[in-house]
Amino acid sequence: MKPLVGKASNVQHPTSNIERRAKAILLLLLGWLLLPLCVLAADATQDFDAANKLYEQGKYEEAIAAYHTMIQKGETSAAVYFNLGNAYFKAERMGEAVASYRLASRIAPRDPDIQANLRFVLDAAGVRSGPPIPWWQSWTHRLSLREWAILTGVAFWLLAVLGVLRTVKPALQNSLKLPISLAVAGVLLAGGGAALAWTSTHGEPVGVIKVREAVVRFGPLDDSQSAFSLRDGAEVAITDTKGDWWQVRDGQDRTGWVKAESVVLLDEF
Repeated sequence: MKPLVGKASNVQHPTSNIERRAKAILLLLLGWLLLPLCVLAADATQDFDAANKLYEQGKYEEAIAAYHTMIQKGETSAAVYFNLGNAYFKAERMGEAVASYRLASRIAPRDPDIQANLRFVLDAAGVRSGPPIPWWQSWTHRLSLREWAILTGVAFWLLAVLGVLRTVKPALQNSLKLPISLAVAGVLLAGGGAALAWTSTHGEPVGVIKVREAVVRFGPLDDSQSAFSLRDGAEVAITDTKGDWWQVRDGQDRTGWVKAESVVLLDEF
């Protein structure tokens, strides 16, 4: 009796259908997970276009409200803060324009347009930049906090891969010494930069004067003697608070007390 012979093309492995179904389920799950992101991206684009249209029509206050609505919804980006700064400038609200550009700069610290507009507004307002910052803050501000975090993650995973390779391939131990040393240095450098960037961002609060002229007094009282005054757009460090008064330090390292309603905080903007 001859054995049964079948064509390979007509024979299916019992697990092939299972594999196909598993792949289909995975694709459906992936699509289900990504769909909200796509919807959010589409909504953000529509909101951004609508706000930009208000700006182009000269409706600056309405555009400002539209950009802030985006920020409250979590639709933040350097472009949103940049355009918000432009709208504030057109509305002659210098302090809030400076604050907007500063926040845009935190996300995209090397963007030339952001830096140019920030300098232009500071010059137009006739104010100096904020309080002197340590050299290490100037160094860490070259990258955003997100960029420092990415560099730290890349250096860490590179070190992990090299460590595993050294374990499974003992013959490569000598040749891997230099790459591992460089990876360790990269983790320390990037991790230190990330820590310093986080400290500078979440350390001493920074604010911007948002009224035409803010009277800075020697004490947190309305009848305290006037120490000096700050113009709209002046950047200050917040060093203490008492009730509705904030103690501020300006770009000339002068200290005094000012009404909280006269200042916009970057972290709450």
